[in-house]
Amino acid sequence: MSFPFKIDSGTQVVHVRFTGLLDLQAVFEGFAAYLAHPLQRAGQSCLVDLSRVERFAIDFPGVCDVVDRLKTVQDSRSASDREGAAPRHALYAPSDIAFGTSRMYQSIAKGVLRAEIGVFRDLAEAHRFLDLEVAVS
Repeated sequence: MSFPFKIDSGTQVVHVRFTGLLDLQAVFEGFAAYLAHPLQRAGQSCLVDLSRVERFAIDFPGVCDVVDRLKTVQDSRSASDREGAAPRHALYAPSDIAFGTSRMYQSIAKGVLRAEIGVFRDLAEAHRFLDLEVAVS
């Protein structure tokens, strides 16, 4: 599993592309790398591209673990970091399994994370949700 990401310096949107096997270890290792990145900031919106995931190895308890980890980071932020508009998380999930897993994440995270979460089968819709005008590969 690979967790390449980049942070757009203009929009500050984090672009994540998972490939291969999606499991908790890869998610948590990638998230730790993101948190250590010098351009990482509280409240950044993100586009998670699941179109190249070949196999999903995250079940319901695993999705709960991901939400718990994100909540821990969110709660550790200062009050000023938690002010302003909620970040948006757009999950581009074209396959049935990616879409179902993403909807599970969306449902579990609702009311727990301070983020607006959208799940999309169409990349252009995900871009619109994030107010991105140009498609990013």
